[in-house]
Amino acid sequence: MNHIFLTGERGVGKSTIISRITSGLDFVPKGFNTVVGDVSPDGNTDHIFIVPYGMSLTEKTDISPVAVRNRKERAFTAYPTVFDTLGVSILKDSCDARFIILDELGFMENDATDFKAEVLQLLDGENPILGVIKPRSTPFLDCARAHKNVTTIEVTVENREAVFKKLRTVLHEQYAL
Repeated sequence: MNHIFLTGERGVGKSTIISRITSGLDFVPKGFNTVVGDVSPDGNTDHIFIVPYGMSLTEKTDISPVAVRNRKERAFTAYPTVFDTLGVSILKDSCDARFIILDELGFMENDATDFKAEVLQLLDGENPILGVIKPRSTPFLDCARAHKNVTTIEVTVENREAVFKKLRTVLHEQYAL
C-alpha cells in the first residue's frame, strides 16, 4: 500500500485526519492543501487556492485562486492555468519528498492537463502519498482511484476516529513516520 486517499462526504473530517497525522511528525510533508480565502463582502463568492502543505494562505500573498465558487448558485469557475503552473510547481517540488500530502483532488482540475499528468506521475512513484479525493466520477478521479498503487478509504462521521488510529499505525509501521 503506497498511497492512501480518503474519500467521503464534505465535512466528515478527511482533512482533519490528515492534519492530526502530520501534526505529530518531526518534519513537514510536501504537497498541497486546498484552502478557501477572499470571501466576498456579501458572502456569496469564495476564492479557492492551493498552497504548499503546511503553509497558510496569509503566508503566500502572491498566488492566484484555482477557482471561484458562487455559493448562491452552487457553481464553480475553475482556472486550469493556475493548476498547470502553480499546482505543477508544488507537485514537482514534492516529487522527492519523504511523505506527500495531496489535499484534495477534485473536479476543478478537469481541464488542467499538466497538473493531472503530474499527479499521475507521483502516483507511479514510491514516495508515500496521503490525500483526499472527492467522491465524484470524472475520468481523472476515476483513473487516480483505480491506480495500482492507490488504496481509498471512505471516511464517515461514525468511522473517522477508527480510520485515524488505523492510518497512524499503518504509516508508522510502514514508513516510520
